[in-house]
Amino acid sequence: FGSGVIIADVIPGSPAEAAGLVPGDMITAIDGKPVSTADDVRTALSGLHVGNQVSIQYTVGPASPGTLTTQVTLAAEPAGYP
Repeated sequence: FGSGVIIADVIPGSPAEAAGLVPGDMITAIDGKPVSTADDVRTALSGLHVGNQVSIQYTVGPASPGTLTTQVTLAAEPAGYP
């Protein structure tokens, strides 16, 4: 199923939900930078700000026909987010 970070949860109303990402999808790259751990995702997003747009490459489960790409506009984390 390849290397990447599997999405465990998508916050309702979040940019990820608006971009069509769902739990079980696997993020493989952010802005062209491969990711394989949650730390990789944090590193790829570090230095970016609310309103910045990023390109996310992902697959949709083990039977995915290939890598898909979506654009996500970053938003502030909701109150109480870990």
